[in-house]
Amino acid sequence: MIETYESLLIVPIIIGLIQMIKSSPIFDTDEARRWLPLASIFIGIVLGIGFNLLLYYGDNGTRDVIVQGILFGLTANGAFSWGKQFAMKKEKR
Repeated sequence: MIETYESLLIVPIIIGLIQMIKSSPIFDTDEARRWLPLASIFIGIVLGIGFNLLLYYGDNGTRDVIVQGILFGLTANGAFSWGKQFAMKKEKR
């Protein structure tokens, strides 16, 4: 199981990577941008497995780490959406 402080590092990394991907010319259309939440989950899984291997030498179960990675990706996606909505509400005032 990845500890809380590592989790706090993974989510902003995912948000930053998704922003970099979003600014690339490949994801310039709305058709391509609809795949970004799935990319966020995939990056979460990869980073979760990477952190598990790096910090815990793979001692945690693979299934647990994959589920955590999915949660990291979903959290990053939700945190970005929430922040974007909050900023839009603030601009309307």
